[in-house]
Amino acid sequence: QTRVVFFFDTVVTVTVYSDDTEVLDRMEDECLYYEKLLSKTVEGSDVWNINHAGGKRVAVSDETRDLILRALEYSRLSDGRFDISIEPCVSLWDFTGEGMGVLPDAEELAAAAELVDWTKIDINDEGVQLPEGMSIDLGAIAKGYISDRIADFLAAEGVKSALLNVGGNVRTVGVKPDGSNWRIG
Repeated sequence: QTRVVFFFDTVVTVTVYSDDTEVLDRMEDECLYYEKLLSKTVEGSDVWNINHAGGKRVAVSDETRDLILRALEYSRLSDGRFDISIEPCVSLWDFTGEGMGVLPDAEELAAAAELVDWTKIDINDEGVQLPEGMSIDLGAIAKGYISDRIADFLAAEGVKSALLNVGGNVRTVGVKPDGSNWRIG
């Protein structure tokens, strides 16, 4: 069974080898859960709330907190080359809207770059706080994370063989139905 859906601002294709005709419905529910949690474009998600808090601390789920902490660790390890606070710059490119393919104005981009600094993301047990005007985008880490969570979900549902493609993040469950290894190239 194969299902193609649109979540996380991208195409998600999931193929499962299972007699359970409803497993893909439940998988979609899982995708919706993560979209409502981690999407920067879904109003009311943890990330949306962080980005629209006007400098105030926002309580978030443990999953969101853990993912942001992981992202900050990658920022530290890469000396800031990986930075989830890049959102003000990314939004200028408008990768999904009418302005797609248009370079942003150099002055706008320079102003947005002033808001990029992963070291200013304040996270603790009470939540996440950004300086006013700053915003985050978990797209560089969330799709891989979600792919892993969906694979774990399918395995827990008894699926022994599946192939997931979440916007280019490819993940497998088990081996192919014939017992051979998956080949991904």
